Formats: sequence, structure tokens, C-alpha cells
Amino acid sequence: MKRHLLLCALVLSFFTALSQVTVVDTNNVAASVNTSGSLFRGSSGMAGFEFPKGSGIHTLFASSLWLGGVTPDSQLKLAAGMYGNEQGDYYTGPLTADGTATITAQTMEFYDQVWLANAADVETHLLFLESVANNTYNEVFPNGYTVPEWFFEWPAMGDYYNGQALFLAPFFDYDGDINYTPANGDYPLFPGDECAYIILNDKGGVHYESLGQPMGVEIHCFVYSFNDELNEALNNSVFVRYEIINRSAATYNDVYAGIFSDLDIGTSIDDYIASHVEQAAYYAYNGDSFDEATFASGGYGETPPIQAVAVLSGPLKQADDTDDLLPAELGDYQTYGPFGTGYNDGIIDNERLGLTNFMYINTGTSPITGDPDNTPDFYNYMRGIWKNGQTLSFGGFGANNGGMGEMIEADYAFPGTSDPLFIGTQGVETTEWTELIGGNTPGDRKGVGAMGPFILEPGDHQTIDIVYSSIENEAGADPNELVGQTIGGLRQAFLDNIFSEIPELGRTVGVAEELSKQSLLSMYPNPAVDIVSFTHPVNTQLQIFAADGRLVAQWFATSKTSQFDVSQLESGVYMVVAKSDERQATERLFRY
Repeated sequence: MKRHLLLCALVLSFFTALSQVTVVDTNNVAASVNTSGSLFRGSSGMAGFEFPKGSGIHTLFASSLWLGGVTPDSQLKLAAGMYGNEQGDYYTGPLTADGTATITAQTMEFYDQVWLANAADVETHLLFLESVANNTYNEVFPNGYTVPEWFFEWPAMGDYYNGQALFLAPFFDYDGDINYTPANGDYPLFPGDECAYIILNDKGGVHYESLGQPMGVEIHCFVYSFNDELNEALNNSVFVRYEIINRSAATYNDVYAGIFSDLDIGTSIDDYIASHVEQAAYYAYNGDSFDEATFASGGYGETPPIQAVAVLSGPLKQADDTDDLLPAELGDYQTYGPFGTGYNDGIIDNERLGLTNFMYINTGTSPITGDPDNTPDFYNYMRGIWKNGQTLSFGGFGANNGGMGEMIEADYAFPGTSDPLFIGTQGVETTEWTELIGGNTPGDRKGVGAMGPFILEPGDHQTIDIVYSSIENEAGADPNELVGQTIGGLRQAFLDNIFSEIPELGRTVGVAEELSKQSLLSMYPNPAVDIVSFTHPVNTQLQIFAADGRLVAQWFATSKTSQFDVSQLESGVYMVVAKSDERQATERLFRY
């Protein structure tokens, strides 16, 4: 039985009433989003990733973020989720941004909601703004125009005077007054044709799931999709962006982020699970060609679909003041397995991790491959270590050598033939490895795909982009090939188009200018009262200008960080200009 499944309908309804639920269903998937931290759980507490929409059958039971790191004094801190409700580690609402990372019960109650946004309303709003500017309002809107009510509900501004960050949900500051006022033209920013947005934290209470100590992280989660009937893969996919902000005063080393998924292809008891190393993905497929219905779930019947989960963009790897190159053996690959975007592009320290590990989990109490029982279990699963402390090994069921001779350590369970460069076995050449070849019988499978290690310093922002894609199957088709083709196409679309459209929190939110994600300059905190820390390339000239154009400060930084005390400046808005190697970036700095 699944861990933390509720035992009766009465108890089930009581638990799920504690979290708000909405559904993103603009394309061929109906995905439930709730405030428990466990995505894709419906209001009944059951599966909430319906594919195809309207079928009543699901490919996912639940998915959630795991995050763990070690303090300088070797204390493991961790937050994780599996099935949510009151049994998880996550709570709703933003933490204070002063290093204490605290939150009140009233704040958690207020933020216990899912904000649902749609692009059609924003497009109409932009048309309205254009008509006003061109004096064509009466012609374009003969029946008048009303700003959508959900614009006013968008949680754009934090309670700065009670310690929260000034800006929360992204918005376009149309009137440039550094305040979110939809009546003056401001409007929400979000990715996709339809998007659900929630704010979570790990400091609101006890960590019932992992039993871990909280890190003090604030998590902004966007769940979004596109309606594109001409692109089957896009139309069958849901995207998730996690923005993780360290609101504590602690530095965390050896941080791992994991995406846990309970993958159920219709009936859950007859599935196989696998990884696709090249495409930084893992997936589940039916153990045979027919998915029977049971009392717990409808079945897909013949040629059941495949459900894939892929890392499109992982956290930034540890900075080293260089533009890192991909290993020579990767040849023309842009990304591959643990290597994400940003390598060999002429930009220093923008390299992102891909999928560094994949572990499957058997439902139950197995002392080796079963559900995690404690904080180290969660952390070790993300690092490729079984519950008994043994490292994942190639062959069999992954916890012995499978009769293959010398034990070979592996980073990815059941990769099939998806790792032609043998990155997952550190260059050791291996044969095809699947659950079927390993001698496993189909069953109820779960897995966690991880990204790490990286460092999370006070105030750091890290973003993770994931895609959940339901893939139509074909009789006799190779699941590995279908996943590779589908995720490969989505990855390219993400890099070419979608990536540039996703608003970045923290540094760009709330300002009219659209700043590059690869900006030369970032600063924290902002707004600020006294000391501001700047991050920039080495040998950078920085200048601060007042609103009237006066140059109020300038300096030349020979390292990648510098500081400035803004307490000597009057309250207001300033422009910070960074110049380095014939490149220039401009950011607004708010002095309170």
C-alpha cells in the first residue's frame, strides 16, 4: 500500500480539506494542483494527472520536491513530500526575508490558495492598453473593458514592513511606480497558456514526512501548460517551475534537489520504471501490452501510454569563475544527463545541472529499496544510495551485481540503452539494463530524479524546470526510443522558445524592463536599508545613479562580488549600471 494513504473516505475528506485544489486543463492533460506541496493530488486525495483529459484514467498519483543540504557544522536539514496533506513537510506562504525565515499562522492561512492565471486575459489586457495609447479604445472595445478580477487577487506584493520580500508573484509594472496596481495597467507575469501558482515554505511546522529539520526555504511553484493541437508532445505535457529561495541565514553545502514521482499507468500494480540518461528523464510504462482495470483505477487497455518526467533546467552548479566546457566525449551534445545548459557559451558561471541521479523506490517496507523512513533515507536516495547504505549498482535490481561479475557503481537505475557514452557508469562500458532484463516483476513503482550537489547561500535563488509528458504508445514500440524522441523535442522547444518567456522571480519581478536571465549583475537584498551585496564578473565597473541622473557612487570590482552601504543614500529608486568586457547591465535598486 502507498505510504500515508488514508484508510477510509471519512478520514480522507477530512485531510484533503486542509489544502486548496485547482486544475490546469488547457490542453490534453487535466492536472490537479494543491497547496500541500504534493502536486497532482485531486480534491478527493486520489490521483490528479488525468490523461487524456476526460478519460477518468491517470498516469501519475503524486509528485513533489525534495530538498536537502548540510550546514557548515555538518547538520543535515531536509524537506520532502510524497503524498501531501497534513503528512508533508511543506506549508503555505512566504517567509520573512531578514534571515530569520519565520512565518505566522495567519500568513499561512491567507496563502493557502492556488492562483490560476490564463494568457487569454492578459492578451486582451494588452490590447486594451494598446487601444488607450492609440486612442482607439471605443473602436476596439465598443462594449467597454473590465480588468479581470483575478488580476487584483494576484499576490504580487509581500508585506515588506513585516519582514516579507517586497515582491512575490511576478508582474509587469506598466506605470513604473514600483507598486502592483492593475487599475493603472499592471498585470501578472507567468509562463504558459494556463498557469497555477502557489507559494510554499518548509518552516511552518513539523516535518511529518521526512522527520527532518527545516532549511528555511521559500518555494514559488508555477504549474503551467500550452494548448497547441499541432504539437502532440506539447499538448500532452505539463511544465513545472520551482524557484527556491534560501530565506535563512545559513549556508547549505552538498545540496540535492529531487523530483519524487509516484508513477501509476492506470492500474498501479503492473508497471515498470526506467531512466533516460541522455534526455535527463525517468519514466514508467506498463509491464505488458494490456493495462487491466481494478477497483482502485480504470485501466488503459491496449497500448497504455508512457509517463515521463524530465529535468529541462536544473540548479546552477557551484561557481568557479570560468565558462565550463562539456567533457570532450560529449561531442556535439548541448545537454546530456548530469550536464544541463550554459556550458561552453562564453558566459561565466551560468552552467546548470541536469539529472545527476535516478533511483526507483518500491512501495512497502523493504530495508533496501522500500519507502524512505527517516531523513537520511530521503537524502541518500537523492545521492544514489539505498536505505541500507549500499550504492546503486549496475544490473539486477540495482542493489547487487546481478550475477554480472564485478560490481559497477551506477548513477541511474534501468537506463536501457539511453547512455551510449556511459556517463552514468563513469565511462565503464555496460550492456542494456531494464527491469525486465534485471528479472524484476512489474509492480507499483515510484522514483526520484535528483540534481546535485550545489550550494545554497543566504538569499540565494535557484530555479528548476521540469516537464511531465504523457506519451502515446504504439504496439511493439521501444519505450526508451519514444521517450528520447518526445523529451528531445520538448527540450529543444523549451530552449528555443519557452525558456525566454518564463519570468524570473526576485531579481526581475516588479520592474518594467525585461532583463536577461544571463545578466551581468544581481544584488541582494533589494529593497535594502544598509549593506547591499552585488554579484558580477571580475573586473567590473559599477555606478549608482539617482532618479534625477546624478552619479552618487562608483567603484571598480576586481572580484566577482562587492558591497555598498546604501544607508548614506536617501530613500528612493536608483539605477545600478555594471560594465564589463564591453557588456553592460542595468538594474533598479530600491532604498527604503
